[in-house]
Amino acid sequence: MPVRIDLVRRAAREVLVLAALSLPKRRAVDLVGDKLSLTRAERAAVERLVRWPEEVVLAASKLTPPSLATGRSIGVDGYNVLITVEAMLLEEPVFLCTDGFLRDLRGVFSSYKPSDVTESAMDLIVDALSGLRPAEVLLAFDEPMSRSGELAAMAREKMAEAGLTGTSMTHRRVDTLISGFEIAASSDVAVIERARAVIDLPALVADSIGCRPNVIW
Repeated sequence: MPVRIDLVRRAAREVLVLAALSLPKRRAVDLVGDKLSLTRAERAAVERLVRWPEEVVLAASKLTPPSLATGRSIGVDGYNVLITVEAMLLEEPVFLCTDGFLRDLRGVFSSYKPSDVTESAMDLIVDALSGLRPAEVLLAFDEPMSRSGELAAMAREKMAEAGLTGTSMTHRRVDTLISGFEIAASSDVAVIERARAVIDLPALVADSIGCRPNVIW
């Protein structure tokens, strides 16, 4: 059963109110999910869109303006960024979440396969990175995922063509790896928690292609 976007948006608004009242996340999502008869996927989507107050404060302290990325080292969470950019190109819903980061609702990490828009998405990512004028870039893909090696090779080729200093690779602990850079590019909550600073790369791509993300408020 596909995710019912309108219902997810409504549920997210209701959960946002409960978040402001400091109700525990699981209880809030379950209360609204039961009320609206949400599927498991729809509940997961709501959790993805609504961040709790402490998460919002943390994200605000880490989210870095693009202008401050110049001359810095950037570690990019390959699948996290690529899948969101692909979702935009496929005209699938992309949301501005309550912590200020763009996220998609594809939920395909365990079964991701390159598509007809993968190369275009990679071009847009590399263009966005080039515009930041970083000192160096590492674009990392999760090693256990199928086709990670091919994606890393594609990224290396496009980075070289763009004159970007850095490389692309596969790694078993991408979140830990990129969190060690001066700036991490990811909307993964685990990365946001660990990183010194974070940049929202899909948001830069969205601006460049005129994509307007959905909002729940």
